[in-house]
Amino acid sequence: MKRGRGYVFSREINGSHIPQRVQNLVIRNYCEKNDLIYLLSGTEYKMHESFMVLKSLVRDSKSYDSLVFYSVHMLPQSDSIRKHFLQTLLDNGKSARFAIEEIRVKSKEDLKVIDDIYLTKKLSSYIPQNSNLKSIFENQ
Repeated sequence: MKRGRGYVFSREINGSHIPQRVQNLVIRNYCEKNDLIYLLSGTEYKMHESFMVLKSLVRDSKSYDSLVFYSVHMLPQSDSIRKHFLQTLLDNGKSARFAIEEIRVKSKEDLKVIDDIYLTKKLSSYIPQNSNLKSIFENQ
């Protein structure tokens, strides 16, 4: 049976604070559902944009087959850093899994899904927060 190492945050995930206990429960349930032996999670430091624990988990990936994140929104915002972490996992013969979104990245082709999510997130930040989109489209 394959092994899944969890990865959790103690800071905001996509604008919400999710208790580590909840993140670990979701990851454990995901592992059970996907026939993975759940290995205890690495907990990232609270400092903004810190990925020291993630870096360590990616570097020392011999003890697991998949790194299981609570959410895809825990990845670095920087395209190059995010791609580096994920590509290194793939190069080491590992996969990345995202429990909430039920996404599995096991090939270079799968990386495009992650890129699309982050591109959509970036583009959505340009939509005015308090605008009435209906009136914008009706006036065209």
